[in-house]
Amino acid sequence: MNLIEVQKQLEEKNKKRNQLVGQKEMLMDHLKEVGYESIKEAKKARKKFESKKQKLKETYQRKETEFKEKYEELLNAD
Repeated sequence: MNLIEVQKQLEEKNKKRNQLVGQKEMLMDHLKEVGYESIKEAKKARKKFESKKQKLKETYQRKETEFKEKYEELLNAD
């Protein structure tokens, strides 16, 4: 590799790094707009939300099954 190739690679990596830094700054701005101070805090909230969503989904499925069993003859009546 010659010096010109190395210099081009460094410029490309620096450009990519600057893009990533800009994206991170935009992400942080958006997170702050919705009330989170850090990415870690947002991840915790997301994990908590996903857990709650899963519990609700399981409850819904259980209640739906119970409903279908209870009112099976009405659901199948034509």
